[in-house]
Formats: sequence, structure tokens, C-alpha cells
Amino acid sequence: MTRLENYLNEAVVLRDPSNEEAQNLLLKDCKKFLRETRWAFYRGSDIGSSNDPNIHRMKARPMVGKEMRAPKDTPTWIHKLANKAFKDSYGWSPRQGVFASDMATSANYGRGSFLFFPIGNYNYLWSPSITDFFAKGLDRIGPAKYGGNQIGLFVSTLTVMKEGWEDQERRFSLKLKVSDVADEWKPYFTHFYLGKTRVSKSSVQKYIYDKLLEVTRLYTTTNLETAVKQDSEVSFRVKEYYLVPTSFLQALTTAGGDKIGDWARRA
Repeated sequence: MTRLENYLNEAVVLRDPSNEEAQNLLLKDCKKFLRETRWAFYRGSDIGSSNDPNIHRMKARPMVGKEMRAPKDTPTWIHKLANKAFKDSYGWSPRQGVFASDMATSANYGRGSFLFFPIGNYNYLWSPSITDFFAKGLDRIGPAKYGGNQIGLFVSTLTVMKEGWEDQERRFSLKLKVSDVADEWKPYFTHFYLGKTRVSKSSVQKYIYDKLLEVTRLYTTTNLETAVKQDSEVSFRVKEYYLVPTSFLQALTTAGGDKIGDWARRA
């Protein structure tokens, strides 16, 4: 392919291809994806604007090491526990994968929204019930997700809460019930107070890890078409992928919609 050029940002660009060139490129390199789904995914990126006429071949971030993805909102110590929980369940963590979703969602992540096509072999994870890991998945660990970027801060907070519960019982000579506690703290009250578990770094880590394992069970490795029809976020474990400008919607999808056109049946 004579018009492929390498860039320092590790993207390879097919400049201003024709519709046929775009289709042939995807048929050649994205057979598994085109055979598995007939629906389009989108990904936001800063590589260019939505009007960019070029196709970009991107390398995924490493899943380990200092170049791996850092969390935006999730405290780092919880992010690491989540990575471990997912890896123990599936062999890899979707928190380190390449995210793709619907066009509206992808538009919030970068300067442009592109059609997303994973190259070669890949794995994926998505959840029918968790549309956003931080907003929905981490609800199950309650206030810990707001407890600061150091586990010691949350351990200290939980220690103060437990001491407060103990003091209430002593002062009022009554047995506190779960219903007496604020909703977000009820699971911690049950486990650490009623369950008489000592508050420590290790006990808090184990408790949250177990909760995150419950979250991993809400994910699936199948039904990719269902994911896209529900506008769900999907994390792909893939080495490289194409970002195709949405100017190719008419050429690649049916009537410019989200269903991939009949050309893909040649894959």
C-alpha cells in the first residue's frame, strides 16, 4: 500500500482513500470483526476531527507497565484492585482495553468521533447492566470510590465511622440496626461493625476486592451485536485498530446508519 505513512504518534494513516479502498482495507484486516457483527462501533480520539478524511491505524496502549492506562476518576488503589479482579476472572482487565461505544458517547472522548474496527484477533468484555464503570459498577463499593487516592485515607475514614457507631451504642444503650445507618455506609456497617471485622488496610482491600469480583460477574464475553444495539460501552483487548472518519458512514453502513453494509459479507 503505497500511501501508508508512519508517524511518531504510532498511527499509520491511509490518506484520503476512496470508498473502495476503505472497504478493501477493512475486508483484508478486520475479517473476524466483520464476521462477528453487522453493527458499527465508534471511538472518540484526539488523532483528528470528525471531518478528517484519513484512516488511522492505531496501536493499543500496553496493558502493563508505565504506559498503561491511568484512571480518570477512580482512585488509583481501587483501579488496581479492579484490574486484579477482572484479570482473575477473565485473564485481562477491560479497564486497560480499547473502549468503543455508540456515536453520541464517543463524541465526549476526544476531538473527533470515528468508526472503530479492531484489526485481527481480539477479545472483548461488556456489561448489559453497567453502562459506566465508575458511575454504576463502583456504586457497589459505596463511599470508597470517593475516599481519596490513598487507601490510608479511606481506612482512616472507616475507622472513625466504626468508632462513631460504637460510641452511639455505648451512649444510648441500644443495639444499632442497619436501618439506622446512611445507605452508602450500610454494607460497611454490616461487614465491619456487625461482623466484628477489624478495620485495617488488608481487611478493607479484601472487602473491596470481593465486591469488585461481584461486579466482574455482571460482564460477558459474548453477544457483541447486543452490546452495540444497546449503545453499551465495550472494551476490546486488541493490539491494533482502525479509526475511520464518519465521512465514510454512507460507504460503510446501510443508509448512513449503524448497520454495516452488504460489502462486509465478503469477509
